[in-house]
Amino acid sequence: MPPPRPEKRGTIPLSGDFDDVPFPRLLGHLFTIRFTGKIAITRGNIEKEIFLKEGSPVYATSNLSCESLGRHLVEQGIITQKTHWKAVQKMIATGRKLGDILIEEQELSPFELFQALRFQTQEKIENIFGWEMGAYDCTEMAVPTEKSIVTDIDVPALLFAGIGRFLKNSSLLDQFDDKEDVWLRRGSRWGRIPPQNFLPLKQRKFLDTLPPELPVGRFLESAGLGMGRPLARQLLFTLLCLDVLEIDDPAGLWLEVEAECTPVTDHPVTVGEVEALRRFQSMILSNYPRIMRASGIELFSLEGHYDEMGLKTAYYSFARKYHDAKVYEIAPPYLQRLADRIFEKVTEEYEFFHSLLEKRPDGRALAKDPRRSPKRKPEDQLEAELNFIRGVAFVKKREYEKAFEAFQAAIHAD
Repeated sequence: MPPPRPEKRGTIPLSGDFDDVPFPRLLGHLFTIRFTGKIAITRGNIEKEIFLKEGSPVYATSNLSCESLGRHLVEQGIITQKTHWKAVQKMIATGRKLGDILIEEQELSPFELFQALRFQTQEKIENIFGWEMGAYDCTEMAVPTEKSIVTDIDVPALLFAGIGRFLKNSSLLDQFDDKEDVWLRRGSRWGRIPPQNFLPLKQRKFLDTLPPELPVGRFLESAGLGMGRPLARQLLFTLLCLDVLEIDDPAGLWLEVEAECTPVTDHPVTVGEVEALRRFQSMILSNYPRIMRASGIELFSLEGHYDEMGLKTAYYSFARKYHDAKVYEIAPPYLQRLADRIFEKVTEEYEFFHSLLEKRPDGRALAKDPRRSPKRKPEDQLEAELNFIRGVAFVKKREYEKAFEAFQAAIHAD
């Protein structure tokens, strides 16, 4: 069974199931749209209600005895079991609230009650993070005065803590490890929700300098983030839930791709152009993951070229395919972004290899392929070895650099 997927921003229904919309995603979405009202949540016989004002929780109820106020006060040593029992009996007899009775009996101060209610509200909400199943229904309404108790629960901090506490080893976070080539981009709430309450200064500075787009893998491994991979995954999912970052992945990992690829143009389009655009979409969605994972000669081998002369041929082949002006100009924005990334990656790799192929200690260009000549000088054997590494072994960029450095050292040694 595939792992749950975060929903696209703006498409989250106000009623549904947690197997379709994970609770952290729902809570983050309601926070970003400044929702005021009630969330009714059920799982089997368990019933909970969360009241929100402008997206922030102000109170929560639960029919679980383990989440009751009295149980919390006893467990924290604030009151004794005997005091709790007497207060409960009085509550049943009079219909008054437990907190009011304890304050009247001077067993609890108003400040202690407020702190307990705040902790209890947050605990009732955090416990839902661990639910893989359940149903929710959001109702827009004015929050009753008696349900507007807590005012300082920070939703970004609550999300970060709840995700770390209950979802650390869940499929929601594990999926990031398999999708390192998926791209992230700044979301609609970028800059509007500074995560100052749950991140140290170093991480806040890192987020401030984050580029507009980058792959998931680069985010998780960024040295500037200064945290291990588990915490980085936790932070990433928090930012996704808050729409601070968004997944930009029409290749079929998170976002749904529309079945119809409609041309974006003010001019009439022909049947041939529509068909060409569909082929363009199919080609990009099919090849994008392979191209973004490949590097060096391996990248150009996707076009069927392995040797030095084939690099330019492969490069122009990529350019013609993914930047065909006639199709590119009428493509939807997301397809243009993917085509741009492919073109940028191929250009970067081509320029790197082209620069290496032009260099040599004596300033002369490298031989085209010494192996083609039956009469080779001994020193040409080194170039032959390098050509073999470059052309057949499908090495990655750094391995190629090391091979080239070894080749230069051998030339100098001679």
